[in-house]
Amino acid sequence: IGWKLFDLNLRYEVRNSSINGEIVGSLKHQKSRRQFHHYNNGLIIVAKRYKVNEQEEKIRIFGGQIVNGLQTVKSIYNAVVTKEVSLEDIEKDGVIQIKLISTPDADFVSRIVRSTNNQNPMAPRNLRSNNREQQVLRKGFALLDPKWFNQLKEGEWDSLTGESARFFEQVVGYKASAFRPEPTRKSGRVIDNQDAAKAWLAFIGFADASGDRVTHYFADDKVYEQAFGSRPNTQYWRDFAKSLDWDKQREA
Repeated sequence: IGWKLFDLNLRYEVRNSSINGEIVGSLKHQKSRRQFHHYNNGLIIVAKRYKVNEQEEKIRIFGGQIVNGLQTVKSIYNAVVTKEVSLEDIEKDGVIQIKLISTPDADFVSRIVRSTNNQNPMAPRNLRSNNREQQVLRKGFALLDPKWFNQLKEGEWDSLTGESARFFEQVVGYKASAFRPEPTRKSGRVIDNQDAAKAWLAFIGFADASGDRVTHYFADDKVYEQAFGSRPNTQYWRDFAKSLDWDKQREA
């Protein structure tokens, strides 16, 4: 399944995180593996439905998404891949808490995602990454010729292009090579939505807002609407060109 398991998550892997390093460290020894569920917040999974098989002591999940716990899952994965611990030892000794929620209410799921993702510090831009306008802009950038990758989440490009980009097309809808000047290069045509907001605010006459901290593009509802939810019309540009007072009626 790969990264598709985390579509509803607000960000990808936080690289070089001390918290993630502690998770990996706790998996190296049998005692701390057995106490792993005490040291870790665990996972929250939302699903369309689930089915309990009490005889086999198994739960089958349909349409599952891990909405909290990406760092935990990826840290466990990294520990196994780098041979810090074997998968057999984790399966034998490891215990992790899981909260499984079955609900068709998309707004409820969104509230769960926003309120529970705080184990690592969360940048305001990540809290907006699943918003409709962000997804529309992503599609728009991808339809350009040549294509551009609109990065909505912290560390998204690096995470999706890892492991030979084998999950990239599943998530984005195009191969990673479509966003590269040369298919063999790791770097690509990536526009970060923070940079896009900064450039757009300055271009439409809000240079003062674009010069502030990038976090306020997403933390301040008013600035966010200017950056991602509004578009000047022809009359705006005519008035703007004539005006010597850029603040006068600018927002109207």
